[in-house]
Amino acid sequence: MAASGDYGCLALNEKLSVREKGLLFTLLGCRCKLVTSAVAQLLVSTESGDLSWSVLSCGVVCLIEDHSAHSHFLRLYCLTRARLLWEQELYVPFQYNAVGSFFHTFLSDDYQACLNFADEVEAEAFRVAVETCIQNTQEGYTIPIPVALKKGPLPAVPSLARSTSSLGENTLSPFPLPHWIPPPPSIPAPGPPERIKNKIRFKPLQVQRSFSL
Repeated sequence: MAASGDYGCLALNEKLSVREKGLLFTLLGCRCKLVTSAVAQLLVSTESGDLSWSVLSCGVVCLIEDHSAHSHFLRLYCLTRARLLWEQELYVPFQYNAVGSFFHTFLSDDYQACLNFADEVEAEAFRVAVETCIQNTQEGYTIPIPVALKKGPLPAVPSLARSTSSLGENTLSPFPLPHWIPPPPSIPAPGPPERIKNKIRFKPLQVQRSFSL
């Protein structure tokens, strides 16, 4: 299994049980290598007119090197249902913006997306891994702008009733943060898998839940 060995084991999230780690490796498949993982909530901002972040799902987000596709992917897994919930290829050029210590945004194929991490340490490790992957993959490449970037900016989101002076500054990312990206929430993601609720503490996040899986 490509994801097995010391490197893959170290990339697994420490909050997962032995059974859940084994299940995650099974879901990854033999042609994929796990680079890093974290517990996070996936939110999206669409062009539906509601001008807000909407919760898509919550689970274990993984940075994957897929040897069968010869590319890297962000993939969100639900270990309770043992299924892949969502994926996004790291196309060229892919821009990953760390808006805050636990809130990272990027442009997916269909919408502006963000990862709202449960743990700031995990979020920082995930950011470093993604940006290292981007640098190694995109170095020396010059290709046309992908369709996702040609679609143009999404509608701006109204300001939240809180101070965004610290989180609004894109201090961790090497890319400038477009003005039309919705602002991050003031607290980390809620809703960890049921089994690990006693291991980590989440605070409620007030966003619209217009998606379901």
